[in-house]
Amino acid sequence: MLIGLNQNSELIYAQHAKSQEIYKCPECLSELILKKGKHMVTHFAHKANSYCMRNSYKKESLMHLASKHHIYSHLNNKVTIDMEYYLPEIDQIPDIIINRNLIVEFQYSSISLDLLMDRTEGFKALNMKVIWIGKDIDYRNGIMHLSYFEAALINHCERTLITYNPNNQMLIRYERIQSLDKHTFIGFKKEIKWEDLLNSYHVQDVPNLYLSDRAYDNYLSKCRKSRNVLEPTLSLLYNARLIHKKRLQIIGVIVPEQIYFLTHCITWQSYLFYEMEKRTFTFEKFYNFIEFRTFHDYSFSKKEILLKALNSYISIIHQKAISRANLII
Repeated sequence: MLIGLNQNSELIYAQHAKSQEIYKCPECLSELILKKGKHMVTHFAHKANSYCMRNSYKKESLMHLASKHHIYSHLNNKVTIDMEYYLPEIDQIPDIIINRNLIVEFQYSSISLDLLMDRTEGFKALNMKVIWIGKDIDYRNGIMHLSYFEAALINHCERTLITYNPNNQMLIRYERIQSLDKHTFIGFKKEIKWEDLLNSYHVQDVPNLYLSDRAYDNYLSKCRKSRNVLEPTLSLLYNARLIHKKRLQIIGVIVPEQIYFLTHCITWQSYLFYEMEKRTFTFEKFYNFIEFRTFHDYSFSKKEILLKALNSYISIIHQKAISRANLII
């Protein structure tokens, strides 16, 4: 923790604390240990075996402490900013609160997606917006590779992901994110400043995309490597009698709503083709077939998203707009 109480019950930032003085935890009032050195962020720590909600809430890495130190130092005296402020209504201690209505949380280690969503909902219940900031990601040539947890930190409304590296002090916002498959995304990388977190981000239009033949074949090869006779994509193509035929142009379209799906576009579009051919398609069956992605903010209707995706897809086909969609290799 970075803040403690001095002998006059004043909140003191650890960086300004004096080694010879005694400091206490703002929550449990037990004595704190001041830790400082050349290779660490100056901070307070509870004594061993100390029971305190702050102490047991989360064990923070030095990278986490450094991140809170950087944002607080940069924005202090510019905005109203609170660090490690306990919110008793929801029993949570966010990293940073800005202007009493914006939460900034640094989350560099994976936690359960249920906990991530619950914490987000807690802040929203207090009418506070929350920005989750993750660690550096694998990003090359416009392609992002994300774990399930890293993808859950995406702001799906803005289609952005924010990361921070306290070592080089680079705050990055990835913009116009779209999903290609479960762990692969495309996006545009932009270095931003702490002040940019205070401004509304204007969402840009998300284009329709189209998998190249190479990307299409690569995905089918990946499916074959699973060596599972029940692999859903191959099974659908086989049952639809498409497995050995030339690719249909209507399969492999990435609609804007694809970011919400774990189910690959080839898979669900093969499903649509097969069900339509049999004349057995129903929206409820389609809904049960789709596997949805989990985000920290789940305030959206899955059925509404799926209906939009279906309408987007049908519109593209009817307008024969596939040739005008951006090609994804």
